[in-house]
Amino acid sequence: MKIRLLITMMSLFAFAEVASAQRGYTEIIRKEGLIVSTKWGKARDADGNRKPALLIGVQNNDRTAKNYGFNLLFYYEGRLREEGIIPESCIEGLKSKVGKITGTYFIPEKFTEEQLKSSDFTFELDDFEVEETESCDEEE
Repeated sequence: MKIRLLITMMSLFAFAEVASAQRGYTEIIRKEGLIVSTKWGKARDADGNRKPALLIGVQNNDRTAKNYGFNLLFYYEGRLREEGIIPESCIEGLKSKVGKITGTYFIPEKFTEEQLKSSDFTFELDDFEVEETESCDEEE
């Protein structure tokens, strides 16, 4: 009985940790058990400078591991101005990857901070590919 209580408490703690890590994220798409969510924040570029970044959360609600990848399309004033690629990655079953914690983010280079905050700025996720795999061991 004590073991069951301990396991239940550990499960609740793990769920609360994932939920709090994804606080503020907005769901963008669901496909084949994966949920991709985003929020704007800051991240360091290759030179170590903090810049506005699109933080990306990926949650796998299935028990099986999944390979995934997608493109980001950034628009300003209705015109496509920049594209970003989130290269193929793997996520184990019932796990999450969140923004800066796992290095899953994209820093747009062709926009000012004012443009990113403008109502004329939008983005979308494109070419979202998901594939079931046995394990992520080989890739990560």
